[in-house]
Amino acid sequence: MLNEIHSIITKEKIRSSYILNNYGEIIYNFVRKKRPDNCLEIGVLDGYSTIFIAQALVDNDFGKLNSYDLFENYEYKNSKYNDVKNRLEKLNLDSRVNLKHGDAYSIVENIEKNSLDFVHIDISNDGSVYEWAFEIFLLKLSPGGILILEGGTEERDSVEWMSKYNKPPIQAVIERFKETWNIQVVKDFPGLTIATKKV
Repeated sequence: MLNEIHSIITKEKIRSSYILNNYGEIIYNFVRKKRPDNCLEIGVLDGYSTIFIAQALVDNDFGKLNSYDLFENYEYKNSKYNDVKNRLEKLNLDSRVNLKHGDAYSIVENIEKNSLDFVHIDISNDGSVYEWAFEIFLLKLSPGGILILEGGTEERDSVEWMSKYNKPPIQAVIERFKETWNIQVVKDFPGLTIATKKV
């Protein structure tokens, strides 16, 4: 099935900074191994990571993914909700995914404490997004749950738009939160930050 996914990614020109270093399969393997039940994704774009998470849930025969994005309402690089929805249906993954319009910061307000088993965030991440994520998901993530964020490398902190819009760097935030989180960063661009709560 992963071969079919890679074929569709190429054929449909799905955009993701993850493609170059095949981060989709890294995420897929985490979901397969950890067998999460309640999964959350914030930031979908063309659905690259959504597809890999959903396929892992299908292969586990367990778990559900709630995926949120602003889609057409995001003023920068965006995608169309219906395009992503149709892609999930074509791959027979839609039964595992609730694809929704939603703003990251309002979505999490009503999520119960310790209720999430897996969270993936890719929303033009910068230091402020990381700070928010580490603070809010310390409460929302279940013991043993995984938080994965796009970015975390020096090269990623130096991309053009981070400088242009004077965005705070990610690496400094990672260092500050190592007291409350176990954090590993996959170093290939753009980086993938993988965190679990310290107990």
